[in-house]
Amino acid sequence: MSLSHFFESNGWEETGSITLPARTAKFVEPSFLPLAEPTLALLARRYSSGIYRHQAEALNAALENHNICIATGTSSGKSLGVIVKCCGLVG
Repeated sequence: MSLSHFFESNGWEETGSITLPARTAKFVEPSFLPLAEPTLALLARRYSSGIYRHQAEALNAALENHNICIATGTSSGKSLGVIVKCCGLVG
């Protein structure tokens, strides 16, 4: 189902849309995040080039107990924010 169809079927009206051009991915080192050492070590092993900037920004917001919404393409790492936040809660 397209997003437009979803809106229509729920009584919403789409008034416009913007398609943004693709951008080159930017990676950041996650060591600045206030995470437990085991979580930071896991991130360093799994993501040796760093994590995407949007992941770091989302994680930082989630760790400060803010609600987050990540709208990026497929396989762009949206799940990492939830997984790391959960690791912090149980670790």
